[in-house]
Amino acid sequence: MISAIPLMRCQLDNGLRFFASSLVDNPHDLAESVVKGTLLNRQKDRDGNLMTDAHLARKLTTEAPWAKSLYDQACGYVHLSEHHIINTIGIPDEDGTITIGITEWDGEIWTETLYLQAIEAFDASTSLVLEILEMWAKVRVQELQRFPMFSPGTGPSGNGGKPVNR
Repeated sequence: MISAIPLMRCQLDNGLRFFASSLVDNPHDLAESVVKGTLLNRQKDRDGNLMTDAHLARKLTTEAPWAKSLYDQACGYVHLSEHHIINTIGIPDEDGTITIGITEWDGEIWTETLYLQAIEAFDASTSLVLEILEMWAKVRVQELQRFPMFSPGTGPSGNGGKPVNR
């Protein structure tokens, strides 16, 4: 399970980055800037704040109350921390003794409840990405309906977007 948590964090990071588009006046300019190589954490939201992961997680909490807590917990699995140690070797006995072994199970720390919570967190992160992308797509469709001259298949050639032989 410990190896799956960083993947969940990556999914949450995807959600944070897509969510960033809702914090700027022109999400398409932001997307273009990112595609051209400008780091998102070097860009500012409409309030002038740098869009760091931590800032995005705090802002997202207004829409998804679990986001900041999950982000903070998942950071401990991306960066070396006590989470790696405790989940790998367990909690030492009262005398400080630990037992290390290679087994087919994740250890004493991972209960059925924790497995279910991890699955729910991954599901929530994935749903977040899909919901934000769906909102972005709806906005894009509305823009294309308002400005049909920019919709696919139209262009200066006036031939429905087909290549022009010159």
